[in-house]
Amino acid sequence: MDTKKQLIPWDKYLQYGRRVFYKKKSVIFQQGDAGTGFYYIYAGLVKITSSRTDQTERIIDIANPEQTIGEFSLLDDMPSPTSAIAQEDSVLYYFTKKDYMRITQKDPNIVTLLAQSLFLKEQLHLNKIHATGANAHYKIALSLIHIMDASNSTDIQLTKQDLSRFAGVTRMTVHNVLKEWESQKILFIQQRNIHIINPCALKEKLSS
Repeated sequence: MDTKKQLIPWDKYLQYGRRVFYKKKSVIFQQGDAGTGFYYIYAGLVKITSSRTDQTERIIDIANPEQTIGEFSLLDDMPSPTSAIAQEDSVLYYFTKKDYMRITQKDPNIVTLLAQSLFLKEQLHLNKIHATGANAHYKIALSLIHIMDASNSTDIQLTKQDLSRFAGVTRMTVHNVLKEWESQKILFIQQRNIHIINPCALKEKLSS
C-alpha cells in the first residue's frame, strides 16, 4: 500500500508545529515517556522500537517522510508503548495536544488524516500477527514490501541487523535469504542498503 499517495498533504499544517532536527541515532521519544504530542516526519527516517521484558529490542516499524509517529498520545495519557530513534539525520515537526486542538478547530480534516495513519499502523500490526507462523522468506518479504510501499522507494536504508529485528528472524537467516534473492536478481545490497530491482518477484514470495 502506498501511504504517500493516500495521505492528505501536510504543508498547510506545518505552521502549527515546531520544526526539530535530530541527528542520526538521536532518541526522539522513549518507551515509557508521557505522551504530550505527535510528530510529522518532514525528512529522514525514524526507527520505531519496543523493548521486551527480557530487554531485547524489536523493531515495530520504519517510518518515512510524510508519515506521523506518536499519535497514540492523542488518545489517552498512558506512557508511550514504543521508542523512536532517528535512523538518519531527520527533520520532524512536533505538535502538542494543544496544537492539535487548534488545528481541528480550523480544519477538521486532520482528524481523518491521523485516523488513516493509525489504521495503517494497525494493518501492519495485523499483518505481523498473521505472519507469526510463516516461514522466514515470507516474513522478510513482507517487511521489505511494507518499507518499500511506505517510502514509495525501492531503495531501502536498513541494515541486516535491523531487518532481522523488524521481521522477527535471526540475522543469519536474513543474510542467507538476501543472498539467495540477490542471486535471483530480485535485489542487490550496496553499502549496507537494500535495493529492490524486481518488486513483482519480491511480492510473489508472499504466495510461494
